[in-house]
Amino acid sequence: MLLIVAPSIIIITAIAMFLSGFKDNVYVQHALSAISVCVVALILDAVIGMWKKGVKDIWGLLIFLVALAVSIFTGLELYKQTGSLLDILDWKKVTLFAVMFVGIRKLKWHPVVYIAISAVIGLIFAF
Repeated sequence: MLLIVAPSIIIITAIAMFLSGFKDNVYVQHALSAISVCVVALILDAVIGMWKKGVKDIWGLLIFLVALAVSIFTGLELYKQTGSLLDILDWKKVTLFAVMFVGIRKLKWHPVVYIAISAVIGLIFAF
């Protein structure tokens, strides 16, 4: 059994050691920050697709609204400190999210294209 798992563990460990040198690179951080925004847009697109197929009655809507409220209103530490909802928004990320989401809904390209575009935008605009 160990011989079956060992090659995967060795490969993953080698990749992790190689990539750990890049985690403090400012350019990698900017690209990953923008990619995370794009991933949220992709997830929202998937949620909308599931919504159309899954929410058929009042109970489905109620479960959705409760889950949405829990996800929105947990972890708002900056809001608790400042008292302003506008302080929790990063306008560059909000703008990128809107552009990516509209692109995902209208253009229907492969998700990797959106992720690559987001990485480039993150590098250019220093997210």
